Amino acid sequence: MQQMARLNRRTAEICRTTPRSKSLVTWEEFLRLPERPEGGQHYELQDGEVIVVPPARPLHIKLRKRIERLLESIAGDRGVVND
Repeated sequence: MQQMARLNRRTAEICRTTPRSKSLVTWEEFLRLPERPEGGQHYELQDGEVIVVPPARPLHIKLRKRIERLLESIAGDRGVVND
């Protein structure tokens, strides 16, 4: 429980960046972040900076599924399409 509280404090610290001072993060620290924050967002690591990316919009999801179905029909038994 204490370890999770420390992790949540560290997550808040990592994600709290201002234009004046950016907290750079190592790959190991990034891997310790929770899988999915509230709201379906996810994290990306860009040049040592943690970026919170909002969830995909409905149109994006619809188009992604359509492309996935097209690729599956082309690949047939020869391949697997994952998102």
